[in-house]
Amino acid sequence: MKQLRLKGISKWFGTFQALKGIEITVGAGEFVSLLGPSGCGKSTLLRIIAGLESADEGEVWLDDCNFSCVPPQKRKVGMVFQNYALFPNLTALGNISFGLEVQGMDHEKARHEARCWLEKVGLKGFEKRYPHELSGGQQQRVALARALAPKPEILLLDEPLSALDASVRTALRNEIRQIQQELGITAIYVTHDQAEALAMSDRIAVMRNGEIVEMATPQNLYRNPASLFTAEFIGAASRFDGILLSIHPAIGQFGRFTLLLPELAYYAQPGMPITVMIRAESVGLARNTVEDRAITVLRGEVQMNNFMGNIIRLHVGLFQGGTMLIDLPAEDNCIFKTGEKIDIKVFPEACLVYDSKSGSSLLKGVPQAREMIKTAV
Repeated sequence: MKQLRLKGISKWFGTFQALKGIEITVGAGEFVSLLGPSGCGKSTLLRIIAGLESADEGEVWLDDCNFSCVPPQKRKVGMVFQNYALFPNLTALGNISFGLEVQGMDHEKARHEARCWLEKVGLKGFEKRYPHELSGGQQQRVALARALAPKPEILLLDEPLSALDASVRTALRNEIRQIQQELGITAIYVTHDQAEALAMSDRIAVMRNGEIVEMATPQNLYRNPASLFTAEFIGAASRFDGILLSIHPAIGQFGRFTLLLPELAYYAQPGMPITVMIRAESVGLARNTVEDRAITVLRGEVQMNNFMGNIIRLHVGLFQGGTMLIDLPAEDNCIFKTGEKIDIKVFPEACLVYDSKSGSSLLKGVPQAREMIKTAV
């Protein structure tokens, strides 16, 4: 198992800067996802690690070895691409054994190793099939086996599941994670799918415009995102912009209504512009809340009712202004009609509070996004 460190990685394409001084450390045996919207620099960073692109600034270190100038074929890096990139004229067995033979392994031994890997990825009996005779999920399993067969020190995966059906994608992501844990290999996974990143990763690095916004465990990123960008990008949430009225108690003014807020950091000041994000599953229906003054009750009208299998997502137009998303368990007694009026309860703890200007969290105990990155490195 090897530790990977990126030191000040920057990359330009002409006048466009794709990466801006990326600093990141991936621990030995760790599974880290690079998560962000299209065009944020995820794949470019992965290609630099693989040696398929060169950085204009910065260094790539594997343990105590700087291999920034090492050619890709000597980096001991396995890579799985989005489009599979299998040799169309070789069978599944041939695709896996080819790389082993290029490294100097005996032909028969290479084919024996390839058979073992086909069995490990659930394709025993598919040795003689060509790529066009395999489904997308089967092709990606071959691509994964081909990347792992040479025993690389780092595994890189560039949106390998994006072209697959939902059920196949879920099954294969679990298999990838299981194999990675069994081998103890250090892995970096590029995706724009938050569900994949949350389900598979030890840590997630959230990227935007060529920078890492913050890096943390999936649980911390979801429950206490340090940046407004992360809070909006991950999960379904309602956004409200306003000003901070007071600190003790913490109260925010959002147009024609106020919200009770959780305890804020010492640098929060009355009058500052704030943004509050409220997760759809963090709010509920208010029924007997008259005597409970520790919550905010908002009234609104159902605008849309989406059945999503295990939940029902309501889009509620608030009478005081704005729209709120509410996720409720998909039960018969939770069916609401368009136009129906409901009361919504919002606990202070449901509010993720940010400085509207900097986008940094104002919650007590949640570090600044940049501080989180430094801690991670």
